[in-house]
Amino acid sequence: MTNEEARALVERLKNYAEHPSSFTDISPTEADAAADLIEALLAERDSFEALWRSTMDVLEAERKERDSAVLAEREEAAEAERRAMEVAKARAAEIASERQARAKERPTDDEIIDAISLHYRVHESTVIGWLLAMDLEAASARMVAAI
Repeated sequence: MTNEEARALVERLKNYAEHPSSFTDISPTEADAAADLIEALLAERDSFEALWRSTMDVLEAERKERDSAVLAEREEAAEAERRAMEVAKARAAEIASERQARAKERPTDDEIIDAISLHYRVHESTVIGWLLAMDLEAASARMVAAI
């Protein structure tokens, strides 16, 4: 059956459906042709549905692949962050250990200057000026005399 014949049959069936009393009956040939047309249309619909389903399956597989790639990236980022945190903790422990070791020795020059400037609430440059102006020999002599 050609496309024109199929369209003519569809038109005839529409007219029959709209005005059934104007027709005496549909011939067996037309009924068979209509059945064949309906069967072909259903087969084509099934074909389109199968194509749609296969396309959806491909899209779903691609989505799952993307999701797994994103998940893998997130896991890698989390692992890198965990390693960075471990390194930071180790460095913090190392710094704390260094500070404890230094605390047993004398404080650094900067620590002394900071402590004095905080105590007297003056700028560090003022403290440095005071330290430079100190007579350390006289202070040593006073300490020896006090002992």
